[in-house]
Amino acid sequence: MDLLGALDMTMQPGSGSEGVGDQVFFAPVQKPYFDLLEPDRAATLTPNKIREMNDCLEQSYSGKGLHVLWSYLHTTSQGRAAFRNDGLHVTDSVADTQADILLNLRCNNEAVRTHKYPYDRTCCMSYTPYTPIQSFGFFVCVSSYWALATLRCIGIVLGQEQPRRPDSLIKTFGVTSDRKRGLSVLMALHTLTVALLYCFCADRTHVLNKVTKYYTASGFSILCYIILALGAISIRSSVRLFEPSREPERTSASTYCQFDESFLSRDQTEEWKGWMQFVVLVYHYTGASQQPEIYKFVRLLVASCLFLTGYGHAAFFYKKQNYSLKRVAMVLVRLNLLSCALPYMMRTEYLFYYFAPLSSFWFLVVYFTMRFCQSRNAQLGFLVAKSVVSAVLVVSFTKTPGILEAIFKMLEVTCNIHWNLKEWRFRLELDQYVVFVGMLAAIAYARISAILAMSATSDDVPSRLIRRYFILTRSIVTAVSLLTMPAYWFLTNRLADKHAYSAWHPYLSPLPILAFVFIRNSHAQLRRHHVVIYAWLGRCSLETFTLQFHIWLAADTKGLLSTGLFRDSGEGS
Repeated sequence: MDLLGALDMTMQPGSGSEGVGDQVFFAPVQKPYFDLLEPDRAATLTPNKIREMNDCLEQSYSGKGLHVLWSYLHTTSQGRAAFRNDGLHVTDSVADTQADILLNLRCNNEAVRTHKYPYDRTCCMSYTPYTPIQSFGFFVCVSSYWALATLRCIGIVLGQEQPRRPDSLIKTFGVTSDRKRGLSVLMALHTLTVALLYCFCADRTHVLNKVTKYYTASGFSILCYIILALGAISIRSSVRLFEPSREPERTSASTYCQFDESFLSRDQTEEWKGWMQFVVLVYHYTGASQQPEIYKFVRLLVASCLFLTGYGHAAFFYKKQNYSLKRVAMVLVRLNLLSCALPYMMRTEYLFYYFAPLSSFWFLVVYFTMRFCQSRNAQLGFLVAKSVVSAVLVVSFTKTPGILEAIFKMLEVTCNIHWNLKEWRFRLELDQYVVFVGMLAAIAYARISAILAMSATSDDVPSRLIRRYFILTRSIVTAVSLLTMPAYWFLTNRLADKHAYSAWHPYLSPLPILAFVFIRNSHAQLRRHHVVIYAWLGRCSLETFTLQFHIWLAADTKGLLSTGLFRDSGEGS
């Protein structure tokens, strides 16, 4: 809203709350472009006279409830380009902007009451009043803060100077597991409510301005170069050290783990998630979704995240054989806590933060696939077969008319939940195979690793062939992967638009993803290093993706937040 000038934060930005009936507005006297005025007009319209008339308008009618469109004075700030040749009348584009301001002031409140979210009409509108749930969120945030502050003060009195973490507070009040767990929950609850409160203040009040985002190739490129530069200076060795043995005589160099060279190690996956999240943040911030090439690349990044979902969960279940409900609950709470809390605070919907429900759906698919006849998971043929059957069932579930419709209708009737079925089906179908590719990749890696670790005297012919030709096969796969990347871009560039690409994306996306995985792990030096700053963001990529809707972007992703301290590039939204 920087286009409309400074706002008085103590008052509502507009007062058209009574509807769209008749209303009288006053416009200030516009400063002409004096260099183009005719002599007789220049003698009449002097800067002093214009200033006196506007001062009179401000002093005489302030506090009387009249609506003065002071923002009109900002519409001609670009100077000569805003006026016609006579220097008095504005151009059509400026007149259109002034008309937009007038209509926004009169109509946006009614539009907000009618259409609810997304709140993409923030100009001259009043946000809806607080709900009881939002008020309860404020209460929890303040209460948890005072509880933690009280505990800290007590700790200082008892001799603890900086009892800011649960461990230090426990030292003050005594070590009990229940007490430590309670303090940890209290701090986590406070952190969550602070995040929710900040989202509300940023995107559901007029504390921060909202501006429209416009894509520019230079802006997108500059941000990407900054990300690359940050990555280049933060490359580090992936050394993970075990704790040395407590027995001095057994402590030796062999006690420590060497470079973590495993295929798709923890550092690698976190790095991968991190740089993808950086790109997604830039993509949304610059409004690059209308650029076909960038759109295709970002769609590939989302598919990569789901590939890692399938890979990570399948690897865990295959190795740990832990199918407990506790594990399921932990994962689902971790994925959905923030995305379930935000709709109550922001008055949006759960599916609006689509990646959390998408990840949850595919986690459950992986869980039930791996859990079915889990005792036979050691049989490679059976494991691959049930993964294929699972893929067929999931595709049938999403594509068969009536199944999703019945589920969504049941939610609507029983829970008054109105979700966008078309959007959800699109999300499911877009990456319906890549998760299973990730599962098979995890199974293949686990089996090949076991074979390479087996004794060379094994009579298993396939095992001996894998060990004998492993290096040659790896070289061939790496070479093919290097060719897959340009081939993929060549094929996708021949697709006319985003809709054509989306139709082919489920079948093509696994190819460049697997190619990237093989290239990233093709050499020991590549496996031994990772980018620290990318890995840092990757560890909180889900939270970053969800929170960006309200604290990185604005107006439910339709605009950008602005402090008003600097001249923003966007127009008021």
